[in-house]
Amino acid sequence: MVYTDLFWRWARWKNRYIMGVARRLMDRVRERNPDVRFAINLMYEVAYRPREAIAWLSQSLEGAKEAGFDLYAIMAYHRQIQEELRLGFSETLDVLEEITEYAVSGVEEPAKVVVKLQIMDWRSREPIPRGELEEVLMRVARRGVSIAIVPYKGYGFLKGIGMARTP
Repeated sequence: MVYTDLFWRWARWKNRYIMGVARRLMDRVRERNPDVRFAINLMYEVAYRPREAIAWLSQSLEGAKEAGFDLYAIMAYHRQIQEELRLGFSETLDVLEEITEYAVSGVEEPAKVVVKLQIMDWRSREPIPRGELEEVLMRVARRGVSIAIVPYKGYGFLKGIGMARTP
C-alpha cells in the first residue's frame, strides 16, 4: 500500500501521542514509587517491519525507548509469524534472529529486550513439541535477551533445559 506524506506525519504523531500518555503515567507512578519498572508489549512487526508497525499499529521501538520504558517485550510467537508470513520453519528461525538483533541493537542492553515465545499452538491448543521449542529458544537466547513464555503454565519445561531466568 502507498501512504501519503500526510499519513506518515499522522502515524508518527499518533505514536508520539500514545508514548507521551505512557510517559506521563510512568512519571506519576514513579513519583510515588521510583522502583516501579515498566514494560511495553510490542508486536513483532516493530522489530521486523518497522514501517508497517508504525503504519498499522502505531508502534515503534524508537518511540518506546524515548518514552523511557524499562523493558521491551516483543511478541515473537514463531508459529504465528510462520503462518502470517507463509514461511518454513527454518526461515521463521531466521526471522526470529532478525527480530532479536533489531531489538537488541535498538535498545542496546540485551537483557531489557524480553522476547515472548509461544509454547502452545494458538489454533490447536496443543503444546509445541519440545524439540521445536528448544530450536526456537536457542536461536533467540544467544543474544542475551530475556525470555518470556506464553502461556506461563509451561514454566517447568524451561527449567528442565536450563533456560529459566529473570531479567
